[in-house]
Amino acid sequence: MNTKSLSLLAVLFFLGIGSSFAQQAFSIKIESHKDRIRMTCTEGCAWEQLEFNLSTKSQAIDEYGMTSVKSASSIKSDDLADFLFVIERKSGGLHMKGVEGTQWTDTDIKCPLENCIFVLGSSGIN
Repeated sequence: MNTKSLSLLAVLFFLGIGSSFAQQAFSIKIESHKDRIRMTCTEGCAWEQLEFNLSTKSQAIDEYGMTSVKSASSIKSDDLADFLFVIERKSGGLHMKGVEGTQWTDTDIKCPLENCIFVLGSSGIN
């Protein structure tokens, strides 16, 4: 193999590796109403809308919907973001813990129990 061929092969190899590390984005509108949470995913999810009670426990969410940290889906898709976070109610607002596929590890939003609306994405709260 000549030097040009090796150089081309090296460039193609590194481009292939770089594209496999690209993170698919997700965007989720979160609405808090008393003890209920409604989520609408607009990007990066297999689901469109989730609604659940968040009065006394936390809830794990991934690209396929409601899950638990221990049983999160191992199925990966190029069309979906690969993420996992946990949401829980804290006094005065909500706390989110990024477990996988987020650029954040912990984020809080201060909001009233009624009519709290924000967008959560791969890079944090928008």
